[in-house]
Amino acid sequence: MANYPVSGLPMPEIDLREITYGELSDLLDPRQTVKAANETISKASGLSVEDIRALRVHDYRALVRSIFIKSWQPPDDLKN
Repeated sequence: MANYPVSGLPMPEIDLREITYGELSDLLDPRQTVKAANETISKASGLSVEDIRALRVHDYRALVRSIFIKSWQPPDDLKN
């Protein structure tokens, strides 16, 4: 599971069905604005932009990492 502990907040469930491939790939683009990146992270995590901005650096990095880990895993809804 790509969830992670967030200091002082409930553990969010990463849901990539809420974002597009373009939004995911834009997270890697250094020209992406912080505001746009936080909105994408918010959509994927269910956290508000305000909560994301209030995260400690370690927690923010873990959140972004968990989004990319989840993106590399097979979709949960695929049948074998």
